[in-house]
Amino acid sequence: MAPLKLLPREVSSDLKWLAWNDIWTAVNSKLASASDQSDELRQRRRKQGEEDERRAAEHFQKVLKADALQEATVKHFREQIKIVAAASASSALEGKWLGAARAQEIDTPAELDSRTWSELVKGIKSAAVAVVLLAHDELQKAEAVRQDFEDAWIMFSEKTNLAE
Repeated sequence: MAPLKLLPREVSSDLKWLAWNDIWTAVNSKLASASDQSDELRQRRRKQGEEDERRAAEHFQKVLKADALQEATVKHFREQIKIVAAASASSALEGKWLGAARAQEIDTPAELDSRTWSELVKGIKSAAVAVVLLAHDELQKAEAVRQDFEDAWIMFSEKTNLAE
């Protein structure tokens, strides 16, 4: 079977939100441990990180249950997300977004086309940069980069058939 050039529509949205929530989990957890913040802000970030983690787990389970991708591909996808999320957490702590953009891209899973994988990883990195900027209240800059994340998912996901 030829590698997929588009994410199956059954899992596309959940993979997108898995990435977004895993990144926020890492960033909020890291920032909650920062000593230069008030106790109230640390507690709020810790609680938000726990909520993000719960949402990410729900999206992960939905992707696995949909059975539209091989389990190995889904786990590989999440491994990539976790690498980018860790880089974004460190970047957020430093107050700089560049580390998130430079996170390592792991090998393409066999089930996906290499160009599709690279573009999706760029999208995940865009999400990470947006989260770092949002964590530092740079809303205008974050919105432009977040749109790159959205665009990657639109371009590399099967379209929903509105007639269904």
